[in-house]
Amino acid sequence: MGRILEAGNKNFTDQIKARWESFCENALFFGVWNKSLKPPMGLDKSGQAIALIKALPSMFPSPTAPPKKLGSASEALFHVLEPSEDPNTFLQKRPITSPVILDSTNLLLAVGKITLMTLPREMMHEAPLILMGCFYTFHLTQMCCSSPIRHPD
Repeated sequence: MGRILEAGNKNFTDQIKARWESFCENALFFGVWNKSLKPPMGLDKSGQAIALIKALPSMFPSPTAPPKKLGSASEALFHVLEPSEDPNTFLQKRPITSPVILDSTNLLLAVGKITLMTLPREMMHEAPLILMGCFYTFHLTQMCCSSPIRHPD
């Protein structure tokens, strides 16, 4: 993405990560102010990222309900795997094909029914940024139920 947007900028990735951290701080503040989130006191960066991802649908509600099999709208972006749950089985049964972060002992980033990469759990605070990069890189459209942007009719 950096090669396309800012080919000559060697610090592009570091700048994006810094902007992402700033955005997350502002989003957490907005979520607490909006009463979509409890104050994230005592949570590390990973815990704050998980709380933020789960709260996004209530912070920016969509007029479109998620598919019933999906459950909550936050499941469109993030799912915590149960210890007995197999990631491949989960992806096969998933009713949508948008990119998702799967949380188990490590983080799995999947698009459709394919796992693209495994990340250490310590990178949870950066995983949503990588997820957004998937939408950009693969020219994907966000599902209506998880999109905070409303399109004018």
